[in-house]
Amino acid sequence: MNRERVTLRQVIEAGSIETPVDLRTTYRDQIFNAQLLPNGTIEFEGSLFNAPSMALGAARNLAEGRALGDPMKPTGGWPYWHYFDQDTQKWTPLEVLRKRYLKRG
Repeated sequence: MNRERVTLRQVIEAGSIETPVDLRTTYRDQIFNAQLLPNGTIEFEGSLFNAPSMALGAARNLAEGRALGDPMKPTGGWPYWHYFDQDTQKWTPLEVLRKRYLKRG
């Protein structure tokens, strides 16, 4: 799998998604909601995160009973944060947008 570094800002600037857009993820049977902002940051629980992995790490902390800002375990966020795709009418992983961006090359 291609793990080339891609930022949310790059995906937004390429026109792959309109922002702001609601995001959600599930961890340990808990649903967490966030928002992807126009500048490529994710707002989650009143904090801003520069990458899906950082926002997911914060959600994981909360699900595991730790504080939002506690040290986080490495967690890949692109496959786990989902946005509601208006075209398909389904919650879709951000990873789909990342892969589409990489294919555009």
